[in-house]
Amino acid sequence: MDVFKFGFVALFANSLLSLSLAQSGPDFISCKIDAGLKGEKGDRGHPGPPGICECKPTDNSENERGDSASRPSKTTCSNVPASDPKPQWMGENELESFKIECDEAENMTCIAHETFSQKSILVKKNFTMQKQSFWWSTFADHSLKNMYGLRSTQIMWLHRLANSASQVIRIRGLDIKASSPEIIQSIVQLLTWNDVAIGFYPTSKSLFHYGVELPTSCTEKNSTTEPCEYVDIIMKTDMVGRLPITDIYFKVNLMEKDLKISVENIKLCFN
Repeated sequence: MDVFKFGFVALFANSLLSLSLAQSGPDFISCKIDAGLKGEKGDRGHPGPPGICECKPTDNSENERGDSASRPSKTTCSNVPASDPKPQWMGENELESFKIECDEAENMTCIAHETFSQKSILVKKNFTMQKQSFWWSTFADHSLKNMYGLRSTQIMWLHRLANSASQVIRIRGLDIKASSPEIIQSIVQLLTWNDVAIGFYPTSKSLFHYGVELPTSCTEKNSTTEPCEYVDIIMKTDMVGRLPITDIYFKVNLMEKDLKISVENIKLCFN
């Protein structure tokens, strides 16, 4: 038998064997494994190490109303019913929120006092001129806007809500005596939010003007020689776009001594 015939016979025999195995049934070609029944549950293992959390708790706080820095009130204190808790945060949204205090006596919404900062400057005496004039923002290198702790967008949002505004600025270091508080007119002018300079008296440029309040300790002794410890400059207006004050113009006497002048915002309220 030659090689070709032998190969053909081998191939035919292999085909017959495969067919025979396929017809012999599944018991011939498969094996069923019995896994048996499940055993009893073992004892609990030892606890693992505690997890590590990189997150930090939020500094957010809320009042009884549920107002918080992330959920600020969008209304002034005067629009909250008397029986409801007063809001502690205001703002157009979370990013624009700021802390407030409700002045129930005057029914005003006031910027929280903790938001304000104080700034002092030292003005050296100058023998070449009797009076020296300067803007606070230029000399102090620190604008009043920064001292309020509010952004311009937050103040303008308050302007849209409110119908009136008031502000108290305390100035230390001026030579103001209880016997003549009106002398401040020649020493201090204020620049309003809408860029108008105002003084102690109304002028042809603006009927809006500020008032002055001296500490009780100064008015009681009624000294004509000693200056008061400080002077409070008070402003109230129904034109909310005037406040807060953005700058102060000083004209002071520097021939006698150095002056240490400090400015502090005491109160800034809207209604």
